[in-house]
Amino acid sequence: MNEIMKKESIIDIFESQKANYIKVGSRDVRERRKDLISLRQSVLANRQEILDALFKDLGKPTLEAEISDIYTIKTEINHILKHLSTWMHPRRVRAPLSLRGTTGYIRPESKGVVLIISPWNFPFNLSLGPLALALAAGNCVVLKPSEHTPHSNKVMEKIISENFEKNHICLIEGEAETSQILTSLPFHHIFFTGSPAVGRQVMLAAAKNLCSVTLELGGKNPAIIDRDSDLNDAIKRIVWGKLFNCGQVCISPDYLIVPEEKLEEICDRIKSQITDWYGESPIENKDLGCIINTSHYDRIEKLLIDSASKGAIVKHGGKGDRSKLKFEPTVLINVDSSMMIMNEEIFGPILPILTYKHNDEVNSIIQQQDRPLAYYIFSKNQVNIRNWIYGSRSGTTGINETFVQFIFPGLPFGGINASGIGKSHGQAGFETFSNLRSFVKQRSTLNMVQMIFPPYSNFKEVISRLTTKWL
Repeated sequence: MNEIMKKESIIDIFESQKANYIKVGSRDVRERRKDLISLRQSVLANRQEILDALFKDLGKPTLEAEISDIYTIKTEINHILKHLSTWMHPRRVRAPLSLRGTTGYIRPESKGVVLIISPWNFPFNLSLGPLALALAAGNCVVLKPSEHTPHSNKVMEKIISENFEKNHICLIEGEAETSQILTSLPFHHIFFTGSPAVGRQVMLAAAKNLCSVTLELGGKNPAIIDRDSDLNDAIKRIVWGKLFNCGQVCISPDYLIVPEEKLEEICDRIKSQITDWYGESPIENKDLGCIINTSHYDRIEKLLIDSASKGAIVKHGGKGDRSKLKFEPTVLINVDSSMMIMNEEIFGPILPILTYKHNDEVNSIIQQQDRPLAYYIFSKNQVNIRNWIYGSRSGTTGINETFVQFIFPGLPFGGINASGIGKSHGQAGFETFSNLRSFVKQRSTLNMVQMIFPPYSNFKEVISRLTTKWL
């Protein structure tokens, strides 16, 4: 199919959903629950196909795939099903005394036709998770997954086509040109997950149609180790968070900040933990996933070469096998802001380590970067924890934990400024895909509003002043 026909086909799908969204948005809670249950059952019924596809696309170990792309979808849908009736119910708002005789309420309505653009690192999770929330809110959806995960896309197409008509939910594959066509259309909302660079392009395209957006981005996520932290526990959680999906996670610890006097001990413990989990030859270990493609492999290698040329020291790892798209878990010290690795999201298995002498240096280091999506603090000292939290801003924060905030049911998930706009998951995600339409209804003609109708007499002016002063 040529590009012109492809564009015409995309527009036809968009127009069919546009003609259908009012009907879909009027579906009651039982019908929406039925759709969600069908989606959940299809994911579970295709479990092995999902696992196989993730291995082919990402070399993802079965256990990681189960947690990241099956369990998370199931728990998200379960949480929605439990609370959907409450979320959909109109919410009454009390009227002030000056407006007695009127009733106010909020009714969540679907936004209409929604575009979801998902990334390659968790193709099922970051496609079907937002899709479930959009379904719960009563929207029609066009899903555009990443072109880098063809096997996963095939399974998702099967799941969606077996459960939904194209004028309700439709998956459209394609490369950058397809995304450009889609983002040029006047969708009612765009939900994008990916890099900040592409997120800016999506937001710019959406602005032309005054289309609202949710941007789930990433950034330089710091992890801090305090002097009194439990090092054994902290190192395990940091290494796990860093190397899950081979570091290709938007909430992975991007760099580590440690007390200067503990640098060598912490480096030794990290090396020991990596070896304990992945052996002396991690490239050969099936529990370590792959880099998505040669382009990203070359980018990671370039970051390491640039750092080494500017004085960084590799304390562990540092080697890879391009033919296998495997890269060793790598620990890097003596890094500074002149290096590329400290100026862009790594999205790979390299962990730079910075040091601090005094606690107040930590927030100064973090404030040199854009606001992160995730911020991790490992400490037993409540004063330090409070000061580091209050002296920073981030989308999410983990205290003595990494990564699990994404799979914590009901917690809003999203970034701030450069790391994202808007929230997903739970009720926050439902409201992202909803318009909270407000209503006011007159119950009695005897209310204060009629006192401001013209003509404006002296008596009405007195009443107005008294209302302003006392009500």
